[in-house]
Amino acid sequence: MRKRVVCTGYLLLAAVLPAQVNSTDRTVTVTVSRAVNAAPDQAAFRLSVYSPVKATLDDVLAAVKPAGITAANFTSVSSGSAGVLGSVLNADGLQWSFTLVAPLANLKATLDQFAALQSALAKARTGMNIDYSLQGTQVSAQAQAGQGCAAADLISDARAQAQKMAAAAGVSLGAVVGVVGSSMAAPAAAAFTSATYLPVCSLTVKFALGGDVSTGAIAISASRNVAAAPDQLAYQITVRTALSASVSDAMGLVPGVGITAANLTGVSEDSGMGDVATAAWTFQLVTPFSRMKDLNALLLDLGQKLGRRNGRPVLTYSLSSQTSAAAQAQVCDLTALANDARHAAEWIAAGAGVNVGGVVGVSQGSGASVTGDYSLLGVFNPMTLVPARSLVSFAASPSGCGLAVQFQLVQ
Repeated sequence: MRKRVVCTGYLLLAAVLPAQVNSTDRTVTVTVSRAVNAAPDQAAFRLSVYSPVKATLDDVLAAVKPAGITAANFTSVSSGSAGVLGSVLNADGLQWSFTLVAPLANLKATLDQFAALQSALAKARTGMNIDYSLQGTQVSAQAQAGQGCAAADLISDARAQAQKMAAAAGVSLGAVVGVVGSSMAAPAAAAFTSATYLPVCSLTVKFALGGDVSTGAIAISASRNVAAAPDQLAYQITVRTALSASVSDAMGLVPGVGITAANLTGVSEDSGMGDVATAAWTFQLVTPFSRMKDLNALLLDLGQKLGRRNGRPVLTYSLSSQTSAAAQAQVCDLTALANDARHAAEWIAAGAGVNVGGVVGVSQGSGASVTGDYSLLGVFNPMTLVPARSLVSFAASPSGCGLAVQFQLVQ
């Protein structure tokens, strides 16, 4: 294990705090880190399913089940990209995206599964087909957890650097009076039976100068890489009318869809393929997945009945999936984050020879900074660094799930 005093490289690029002596409160603050390396042991795949527009998520899941794909692997659905995007007459249908993480040792077997599924769908003639790709390799949470470093070693590195600075200033170095660290955990998932703590190998440590011993704090920014599956569909519906028509006229062409004037996002002149210009009214409608089958069938039926105006379909639409704020909030467990923060604080305290007291401050948010006379300049974000050290997730787009907790430091 190599020692580093200045936080460089790939471990904590976002959390560099220069060593400094504070003359007002007689302290010295140092940031130290140690490099951690773990070999990739997982392969990440992306699989796309192309289906008729009337297909539902249940239909698609039934089709990909032989390859080991479940609802937990679902990341998004959107209108087909070829032809006229979202046209109710568009045969290209829908594109469903899934991700799968498998052991690197099973790379060939997983690719063979996908190839067999591709062949089976072609023979079944259900109107579905797939393509797939290997997105890269990554390090599992378990492998990273096995590469941790000791808090006592980090504190020792910090003390050695602080001692040099104190000696240069002509003063002695005292006790630890503050620590800033972080906690990163991979929440329980299909591959894990419980949350796995990732190694924290960087700390910002504050020492007293001389014989001063003041009350300090251990500040922890805890985060979990979690994401909720999409639970809503956003439809963009365009209705073409005569230029003299009103928004009520446009809405009257699509009864039962559920759009109102509040859903209108814009109207523009559309010359189409002839000499007579028309008005294109665009509406946005957000609806639960449960309505997808009926709404797509209704839009298809309306589109066929309305036909074309000036060479263009009277009704076109596109759709994409999204995750509601309520769904995302449900997967961010604040109690678990608070426990993660205390777990990290106790780990650091044990290495520093101090104790963890009560909570003296809490703030919510990914990368939230902790108030006080020192702060973390940035918080390590495992999604932005190289796979050799980060928990790379190809699941549904992750959202910030973090909690900053400040504990009293007891000598």
